[in-house]
Amino acid sequence: IGTPLVRRGSDHGGVAVTEALQEELEAYLRSELGVVPVFPPPNRDRFADRMIFPLFHYSLPSAETGLGNSDWEGYELVNQAFRDAVLKEYRRGDLIWISDYPLMLLPKLLRIQRPDITIGFYLHCVFPSSEVYRILPQREDILRGVLSSNIIGFHNFEYAQQFLNSCIHILGLECSASGIEACEDAGGTTTKVVTVPLGIDIEPYKSMLNSEDTRNRIEELKSTFAGKKLLVAVDRLEEKKGIPHKIMAYHKVLQRCPSWATRSVFVQVVGTSGKSTEETSGDDAEGDSGEQQRLLQQVYQMVGDVNSKFGTIGHLPMHFLCQDISHRDIVALLVHADVMIDTPLRDVLSRSAHEFLCCQEDHDCGVLILSEFSGSAQSLRAAALTVNPWDTNAFADAIEEALEMELHDRLELHRYGRRYVYDYTLKHWAANFMDELLTAERECEDERRQIPPQLNHDMPIAALRKSARRLIVLGFSGTLVPHRSRQINKILPKMPSVLLSNLQVIAEDPATQLIVVSGLSRQTLALTLGAVSCWIIAEGGICWREPGGTEWSSMVEPPDTEWLGPVKEIMEYFAARTPGSNVVEMRSSVSWVYQNTQGDHAAIQSKDLLVHLWAGPLLSAPAEVLVEKDSVTVRPTGAGKAQQLERLLQQLCSEDGAGGVNPW
Repeated sequence: IGTPLVRRGSDHGGVAVTEALQEELEAYLRSELGVVPVFPPPNRDRFADRMIFPLFHYSLPSAETGLGNSDWEGYELVNQAFRDAVLKEYRRGDLIWISDYPLMLLPKLLRIQRPDITIGFYLHCVFPSSEVYRILPQREDILRGVLSSNIIGFHNFEYAQQFLNSCIHILGLECSASGIEACEDAGGTTTKVVTVPLGIDIEPYKSMLNSEDTRNRIEELKSTFAGKKLLVAVDRLEEKKGIPHKIMAYHKVLQRCPSWATRSVFVQVVGTSGKSTEETSGDDAEGDSGEQQRLLQQVYQMVGDVNSKFGTIGHLPMHFLCQDISHRDIVALLVHADVMIDTPLRDVLSRSAHEFLCCQEDHDCGVLILSEFSGSAQSLRAAALTVNPWDTNAFADAIEEALEMELHDRLELHRYGRRYVYDYTLKHWAANFMDELLTAERECEDERRQIPPQLNHDMPIAALRKSARRLIVLGFSGTLVPHRSRQINKILPKMPSVLLSNLQVIAEDPATQLIVVSGLSRQTLALTLGAVSCWIIAEGGICWREPGGTEWSSMVEPPDTEWLGPVKEIMEYFAARTPGSNVVEMRSSVSWVYQNTQGDHAAIQSKDLLVHLWAGPLLSAPAEVLVEKDSVTVRPTGAGKAQQLERLLQQLCSEDGAGGVNPW
């Protein structure tokens, strides 16, 4: 299932897809190729291409980006279109494999409709560090969208770890090295996070290398560049490919050793294939064209500078070709290259590097120079000289080392790289990810946490009207008022007057018992709910108050809180070491709260805190520790909301049932 790209055969330009053409394409693709086309609303994919993709490659958006809510809505519409297409074709037992950043909301959209569905998601591009990713305004929506997958795959370990760090820092989830435990943010499933390196399909290169046309072209290149070292780079015209950085490094080599100007040739090939103006909206086409033209002018100027300073009448050291070259010529260049330079500023798979290692021959192999910012650097580090493209001097050193490297050293690098490229092919990647998906399906089935469906409003209303006696139990934070950290910082929560009036009406009904349960202090709840005649359970179940009463009763009588002071001292020590955290003391309990902290530092500190508590003041004290998502609370043993609520229900039942039949 995918969106077809329609081009003219004459010039490969984009073609507007009309409704009639859509019907014709769908009939052909379904019958001939078994493919289901999806035609999303036109010009609604700006958000993926203009915001997500650049940001994932560390290109921060500027004020001129011009993306608004309508563009995000367009991204949602594209994902919804794919959801409808998938659900139309889906049959129980099918596996769903979703690819890449334009469809990061799709896993959640599918999970909502089919909770039992098995979903794998693979990201074919870079995933940035959490500090960069958090710039995205819709950062939480996208993370929650993709987390509904059973398994999420990345090209290398670094991207997987950066994704997990974003889940920790932005969503506050607890993650392990292998993934995320079942939770609501993860769509109710255990989400495995795996590393499955991408590869290339080597079969077309094998066939082309064996063709007579290619061999003839290789011999022509040998004759053309006889007696000279050939440096080759093949890229798209994109900023992230780092083309100016390569030219600067080669320029530096010629400045250091001018003799290389006549003994070497650097051929930089830039393909022109890409999105045409017919495929994009007017603003996007103009923006893309403007960026490419600026980059192209910069490269022209730099190439001209190199050739004007170091060229001769019969020889130019730098050849820049901005055109679509035949695949045969590219392969011939790769075979004959003495140095292959693939140094993107940020990229996932260095395809040119893989093609170079696939095409090179053992008897006269060249040297690969690879960017340490490439996603392939982890896999091919032992097969290449890795460089920082921004470090021009070190980059130039690597080029000189590659030009002067002895054959036996070149063979060591080449044999490792060739073996890797032949072992980790595109087929291996697909089979490996499918195995991981099947494994995740088996493992997640037993661990699935079913998220309760949304409550049907009419059902409880009908039941309440029919009942003779009613018991209503309400939480406070997150139910009656939003769950906000400022409540813990002694800022009194405010309830709307309409809500207070409605609660009072319910509480005054003689056939209804209303209970409000909270972990906040008795003083806070008394001030907030003072006008409502209801039962209040405060401080996490340690104390309660009857309707209309002013006195609070405690379930710990008399409270044995000798441990409270030492526990508070330890928590204050950890609060001083953890910016953003604070200590909240109540009459019989004390809490260390860290929901305002950054990253996972506080979660790590909380484990250290537990060690100090259990080995110190709580060693033999009548107190227990409650560890929650963003807090650690120490309270008297046996105290808790559930225990206090159970005692209160027993009291109500015994009072109402004293005359005979128990109405509850």
